[in-house]
Amino acid sequence: MVSQKPTIVVGLSGGIGSGKSFVAGLLKDLGAQVFDADRAGHDVLCEDKIKELLRQRWGDQIFGSHGEVNRQAVAGIVFGRDDNAVTELRFLQSISHPRIQHALEKFIKTFKIAGNSASIVVDAALLFEAKWDQCCDKVIFVDCSESVRWQRCRERGWSDEEIIQRQASQLKLQEKRSRSDLILDNAGTREDTQKQLQTMWAVLIASVN
Repeated sequence: MVSQKPTIVVGLSGGIGSGKSFVAGLLKDLGAQVFDADRAGHDVLCEDKIKELLRQRWGDQIFGSHGEVNRQAVAGIVFGRDDNAVTELRFLQSISHPRIQHALEKFIKTFKIAGNSASIVVDAALLFEAKWDQCCDKVIFVDCSESVRWQRCRERGWSDEEIIQRQASQLKLQEKRSRSDLILDNAGTREDTQKQLQTMWAVLIASVN
């Protein structure tokens, strides 16, 4: 019988535009299995049951010509600083987060049972807000200056108002940082981040072997 490898589950936290997905990609190159919560959320919006619930709530305005959910239209409804946006965001999360968590738990269980991977990474913007950090052994906070984060968001095509609205829907950076176990500086070059990450990752993997 082939012995199973112990598995560590590491969550990624950080502000909008800090580079969590970039770091997740680097960790994938180091052999980690990556759970992309954003992709899982996209898959949830493709479910017929979810689409019907959203149609009942917001009408046909949020659907594209092919009958799929227009995520930009949904973002325009749920991201904002007024009470209505907060209410609509809570509604969306109430029907999507349980399904994403189910997918996350299944993902982790699959690799732990197989015993062929030493590391799993959870790339989730709302890691703490959705309590998905409870599925993780450690959490890395991806740090970056506000100016760099905003520039990256603008390069995605987001207006400053959209950035402000999205930030308002998440925990304060200070809380995310304080609740994380490790800090990764992602304000420099790709090589700088890689070097830090390789050292940090080696220590984490060694801790489960």
